[in-house]
Amino acid sequence: MTLVGIRAEESKTRSKRNEIGTSKRKYDISFDQFDEHKEKMVSCVGGKDKVIISPILAWTDKDVWEFLNKMNIKYCDLYDKGAKRIGCILCPMSNIGEMMKYPFDYPHQTKKFLNEIEILVKNGHYQELGENPNMVLAWCLSKRTVDDFKGLVRRVQSGKFKPNKKNRELWDRFIDYFDIKNVKF
Repeated sequence: MTLVGIRAEESKTRSKRNEIGTSKRKYDISFDQFDEHKEKMVSCVGGKDKVIISPILAWTDKDVWEFLNKMNIKYCDLYDKGAKRIGCILCPMSNIGEMMKYPFDYPHQTKKFLNEIEILVKNGHYQELGENPNMVLAWCLSKRTVDDFKGLVRRVQSGKFKPNKKNRELWDRFIDYFDIKNVKF
């Protein structure tokens, strides 16, 4: 069995999950962890399926914070800095805005990542992006195909790239950070 701390409030996909399921199929089973009489058994689980239990699926943000505070549980300080959800650095599930903030939010990790990319470039990887580790990272963060990224670079260089007002400042920082206006492929 695997217990996970996901909550329905976190995303549309998670809101469709059941409190108990398996890695292969959903069971329409729910339980109240505080009332043993309402629990139901999961049976007929096939060979390699794993049972996944989401005991806090119905909890709200308020419920989580009340619990943490009541139990005096320490938590990551990123929440105090405004984060609503945290996970892996460079999570592929991040949206483009989160990805573009990476070099500014995690400069130490960015440097390490660029060092690793440099080794890959020296070993012949990512040749379609030139021999510039910064461009490889910019491409990765852009969440685009290589051809779409090159098109974006051309639009930036020609002055035809016009991000919406909401993202303008972030795009300007991103473009300057990676010196995209001066890139040659």
